[in-house]
Amino acid sequence: MVLGEMTVTLDDVACLIHLPIEGRMLSHLKKMSRAEGVDLMVRHLGVTQAVAMKNCGEEYNGYISYKVLREYYSSYLDI
Repeated sequence: MVLGEMTVTLDDVACLIHLPIEGRMLSHLKKMSRAEGVDLMVRHLGVTQAVAMKNCGEEYNGYISYKVLREYYSSYLDI
């Protein structure tokens, strides 16, 4: 049997960990508003609107830092 390299695609990851993949990847045509960031955090990370607003208010408009995202994601997956 011959074993070789394998590439994991975004679709593979979505199927394995049940993450919805929506819209264009890395679409930076306009900055995300705070309201859009809050909506995404509530919908996909399971945080309350108040927590999401606090985080988006401390960062850059609708964006949060990778560190904060990793903490919420790990908590959401119960890691």
